[in-house]
Amino acid sequence: MYFRMLPFSFRDETVDYQARQHEIDFTFSPYTSSSKLSFSDAQKTLQMKYRKTVFLTERSGKKTSGLDPAYIRSAEKDYKDYPLRDPAMPVVSKSDQRLVLDVEGLVANKDGRWVSYTRFSLYCDYRLMKLFI
Repeated sequence: MYFRMLPFSFRDETVDYQARQHEIDFTFSPYTSSSKLSFSDAQKTLQMKYRKTVFLTERSGKKTSGLDPAYIRSAEKDYKDYPLRDPAMPVVSKSDQRLVLDVEGLVANKDGRWVSYTRFSLYCDYRLMKLFI
């Protein structure tokens, strides 16, 4: 299943926001009649139940950031041969090495595995998708 999250922003600057994934169960109950449906009854056609929120971190547990990247962290040695080593990655700054994510999508598998899509790490996501499938 693929979800696309549009990058909504009401600010001119970026925000130091830790990327997260909200898990919500949706239950659709289609209305098939042709008669007019009241607003109250229409609300019953979609039920949502909040499950949990997962805050995204690096493997080391370090929080991510939503700020614009101002530096590129060097690739880890032999990253092309070892899929769990990082290629060059966008970070906040040379002194603040937190990974920058602008999460705009999610690919979720039935078994619970998932991969996020971010415009700053397309190559990394491609490598993860190869492991995921």
